[in-house]
Amino acid sequence: MCYATKHGGKRMRKRQGLNMKSLDRQAELARKRGLKHKDMTGRLHKWVLSVRGKDRDNEAKYIVYNNSLFVFHRDYSKVITVITVPGNLMELVSKQSKRHHNNNPIVN
Repeated sequence: MCYATKHGGKRMRKRQGLNMKSLDRQAELARKRGLKHKDMTGRLHKWVLSVRGKDRDNEAKYIVYNNSLFVFHRDYSKVITVITVPGNLMELVSKQSKRHHNNNPIVN
């Protein structure tokens, strides 16, 4: 089970318009269904690297889900923050998500 930290919850409410009850569920869905950084390619992959910054030892994990970049703690137990994906990358997000989900179907 994963949850949103206080800061992560504020960002999810502000940037995604979620209410308090749906924060943990959205974090869990992002963890299960999202596109992980290692599965991204091209400009989307480079954008996540630029968001990450120069700190290569950063232990955060990055997942794109629902047109937002979720920054998780290293063990995927909590959402640290959420960043909206720029508009010029939205099409890449949808294409790569479809390709990823066709190759790796979600099993409940």
